[in-house]
Amino acid sequence: MHFEANEGQTDEAVRFLSRGPGYCLFLTSTQAVLSLHSSEAGQISGRGRERAKQPKVEEAQLRLTLLGANPRSTVEGVDQFPGTANYFIGNDPGRWHRAIPTYGKVKYRDIYPGVDVVYYGNQRQVEYDFIVSPKADPKRIAISFEGAERLEIDDQGGLTAHLATGEVRWKKPFAYQEDGGGRLEIPARFVLKNRREISFQLAHYDSARPLIIDPVLMYATYLGGSKSDSVNGIAVDSGNNVYVVGDTA
Repeated sequence: MHFEANEGQTDEAVRFLSRGPGYCLFLTSTQAVLSLHSSEAGQISGRGRERAKQPKVEEAQLRLTLLGANPRSTVEGVDQFPGTANYFIGNDPGRWHRAIPTYGKVKYRDIYPGVDVVYYGNQRQVEYDFIVSPKADPKRIAISFEGAERLEIDDQGGLTAHLATGEVRWKKPFAYQEDGGGRLEIPARFVLKNRREISFQLAHYDSARPLIIDPVLMYATYLGGSKSDSVNGIAVDSGNNVYVVGDTA
């Protein structure tokens, strides 16, 4: 997964963006905006003069807002990649965007007092770590979900946002502190504050040391491009990774 710095290729409120299969992620000063799409498979035939049926594309937008966050926090790309992004759209070279840097992570410093947040991940899931400095208060972290019809916490502690076109899921949050022997897990869970707002509840931890809270966002229910898709085969490997083989437009 890579993040592009916004150098004019999208809305000026966006600081960084990432594009992947079935989604775009836009990071503003206090929001992570997910633009999601899925499509029903069209019927494709090469016989006679039959034409492929264009599938109905379902689109949804989910806005995750950090409530009470600092809108003037310092935002920077971390772990720059050697590759760059280019936008050659239209016939006017003066409106093109060239050599846009890309990064493996995006870091917000002091999004809450003493709390940083770092976005990263891969093409299947996004992680965002809240890094809580010693003596800082993790109870200040709260997230609202605009675009979700409702939120639900399952028996395993995972979170599901129910959208009109599907679901977006988060694994149970993983919180830990580093010690001499590695990572010491701190029991953590989501807390529903109302139908569209969550916070975190943590067991006792050493407030004199940094704490990391890591919710993992999974795109399990969104797959495909913006037009027709055709799936020819599915396989699962020993690591429970799913491989979908076919064509996408």
